[in-house]
Amino acid sequence: MLKALSIALLLAAGLPLQPAPQTRATSHVGAGYRLMHQDRFEEAANEFATALAADPDDERIRYQRAVCLFASGKREESRAEFERLPSMAAADPQVVYYLGRIALLSGDNDRAIRLLRSIAARPPFPDTAFFLAGAYFAKGDNQKAAQWFETAVRREPNNAPVHYRLGRAYQALGDGEKAAKEFATSTNLRQRLDLASRDAVLCGEALKRDLSAESHAICNRLFDPNDPDKLMFLGMLYGDHKDYEASVRPLELAAKLDPESFEAYHNLGLTYFRLRRYPAARTALERALSLRPDYSASRAVLAAVLLALGEDEAGYAAASRAHQLDPENKETVEVLFQFSVALAKKAYDSGDYPACLKFLQRALDLHPGDAAIQSQMDAVREKRGLTPASSASPAVGDPHRD
Repeated sequence: MLKALSIALLLAAGLPLQPAPQTRATSHVGAGYRLMHQDRFEEAANEFATALAADPDDERIRYQRAVCLFASGKREESRAEFERLPSMAAADPQVVYYLGRIALLSGDNDRAIRLLRSIAARPPFPDTAFFLAGAYFAKGDNQKAAQWFETAVRREPNNAPVHYRLGRAYQALGDGEKAAKEFATSTNLRQRLDLASRDAVLCGEALKRDLSAESHAICNRLFDPNDPDKLMFLGMLYGDHKDYEASVRPLELAAKLDPESFEAYHNLGLTYFRLRRYPAARTALERALSLRPDYSASRAVLAAVLLALGEDEAGYAAASRAHQLDPENKETVEVLFQFSVALAKKAYDSGDYPACLKFLQRALDLHPGDAAIQSQMDAVREKRGLTPASSASPAVGDPHRD
């Protein structure tokens, strides 16, 4: 199911020959986010680099490039990008988190501890305590390592590697009984993960056969009301097999358990859209976009939702943004075209002919050579006493006639 920069509206005179730098940056930002979602981080970093060349002062783009470089294993390049951020942005807990991890991976345990400790009280990511504990462990401070691994276990109780590392810290402290307990918990969690993987395969195979109650019973082995990741995966499995009604419950629970999960809200919004539950889809997608504003797929679906709801102004803004982020998406082009025509008619009906021309020009930019749109523009120009742009002489009247 998952397959997440303001620009001035176009003038009636049309687009400039070359896109404005901000427009060029936005399209590359959209491509970068899509590649990140596919775990193609090195390619994503290149897209963000191109965006930065067009808009070098955008802190958000530089941050995303630094994250992609980190995920690609290019730690020094990543650190350099993070450190190029202005002082206020560089103090952001998410930036400090990555700089702390880079220090840890580089063997600078003291710096890693200093950085990660400074954000541990209000961590930007759940695994902050885990990496802080790892820095203490690498330094040989097993007591503090155990304390922070215990914190990490409380924050991620179903994470097998966290229990394993806590066991190692207890072992280093000479507490064999506690160590054995954590090692056993880690093993059990890994076995549960293996079982969940097998259940996921069986669920997929069952849904390929049919969407019967028997198939649902097989898939419900994955249902865990306390695990948002499993719930989201189950919802996505149902969605991949077009069983959208069955997708709703696990996705709703996943979003409730993890309200900061972009993926949960994006998938939930997409599911509501496919079920034509448009108001609910709008709410979920707007929440997803509050978490990841430049994810073009969420923005495009939101535009389609707003089209279904008849929200022309908000839909035009959403579709314009989606088109900026992903200019090659044909479905977004068609949705934006429909909004442009609808707003042109509204402007014409209210006597706002300059606005009407502006929206018709946008429609023509999206459908170059569209004779009907050109004819409508000429009719409006004549009504204003202007020379028609085309060589033809269309009749004057409602530019939205059939």
